[in-house]
Amino acid sequence: MKKRSLLLILVLTISLAIPVLLNQTQPVYTQPMTHTYTFSEIISGTSPPVEVNFTVITDIGVLIDGNVGGWGLRISASTNDTFFQIQNITINSVSNGTKISRGLMFPLTNAFASDENMIPPVPPFTTEYSLAKFESVLLLEGLAGFPSLTSFNLSVTIETTSGDQTVHLASNVPVLSLIFPNPSEAPPVINYYLIISYSMVFLLPISMILTNRWLNIRKLKKEGSEEV
Repeated sequence: MKKRSLLLILVLTISLAIPVLLNQTQPVYTQPMTHTYTFSEIISGTSPPVEVNFTVITDIGVLIDGNVGGWGLRISASTNDTFFQIQNITINSVSNGTKISRGLMFPLTNAFASDENMIPPVPPFTTEYSLAKFESVLLLEGLAGFPSLTSFNLSVTIETTSGDQTVHLASNVPVLSLIFPNPSEAPPVINYYLIISYSMVFLLPISMILTNRWLNIRKLKKEGSEEV
């Protein structure tokens, strides 16, 4: 067999193998969902008036039918409190006013079961209060294709030298995420496709080799009969 034919077979084998390998090493359906909310609150009773600007980022992982996933909130707060009137910022628990709607996700761990103090800024390294809350969630079987709407209404207590004030940070638009089928429960047609894909990687080059050999044998027989 000529070197050009061998090179063609090698290139063909590699080109057929790449899609199969990519299909197996990248089974993720979609990227995680994130959404950012901003809130601005003026604290009454402070002099001069203190403004607190909250940023709440919702993070939702890939939701797979009948599987365990995760979601959480990243909360930060910046202020113009130059006279150190704010003493503490607390994210209250569900028993103290916070409301969480997880859609079709069932929490395995409740991140809002107790009050949590936000971490205060440490100049010059940080300039904002911060807190991250994450939960493990369970999705029951048979939910593939359904949308899951996640929203929150956080009860936040801001302690100042002039007294405490509770504000509510409510998401005006819920985060929508779709529940995808579990890859371990793929329909038979997917398995048939993978079997055919694997077979083509080897069968097509082998067919080329056998066809080339058959043509060479036929050519030799033809040349032999002509000499006789």
